[in-house]
Amino acid sequence: MQKFGSHLEIEICPHCGISMPNMPGIWHGESRDTRTSNSKRFWGLFACGKCGGVVLVERSTNGTEISKLFPDIQDIDSSITDARVKHHLKEALSTKHAASACIVSCASAVDAMLKAKGLKTGSLYERIDQAAASHIITSEMAAWAHDVRLDANDERHVDAGAPIPLAAAAQKCVDFTFALAEYLYVLPSKVERGRKTTA
Repeated sequence: MQKFGSHLEIEICPHCGISMPNMPGIWHGESRDTRTSNSKRFWGLFACGKCGGVVLVERSTNGTEISKLFPDIQDIDSSITDARVKHHLKEALSTKHAASACIVSCASAVDAMLKAKGLKTGSLYERIDQAAASHIITSEMAAWAHDVRLDANDERHVDAGAPIPLAAAAQKCVDFTFALAEYLYVLPSKVERGRKTTA
């Protein structure tokens, strides 16, 4: 993340995921924090030249560095250490502006997560069902995973009967894929850390 100026320089747009977006400023202003001796807070609004999504930025009080970004850029949690899982999750985030590629990347991330959990034989369809039968995921998560798998099949096989996916379809797949990563990696890691601190 770069300095606060007439343009916002960030790696990806938090709305559409396009890399190095053109984000000119559309408003700058300030407010006061009455809790801390009436100190000033400096703000800017920037709009993505691709999707039109607006990002609110707070500048640090002692310079031009960005201290907060709303919405923040989604990142890969540090508890996800498997290289292939991280790769496909990152691909899913960085291709949100290209719905077909994003949906395929999400399915690849789901596949990588199930393989990392020991489910390495059969098709993705079979691995999803095996994950549910083994209680690695819930039956509801399996149904959602099958939705992502089917969406990706439409894109991989260029199914003429399937509608061309829009950004909302890609976001739905991203939402599930990161929910699955949260369930399989992030929550167990938090529980483990919590148990260690109370032991």
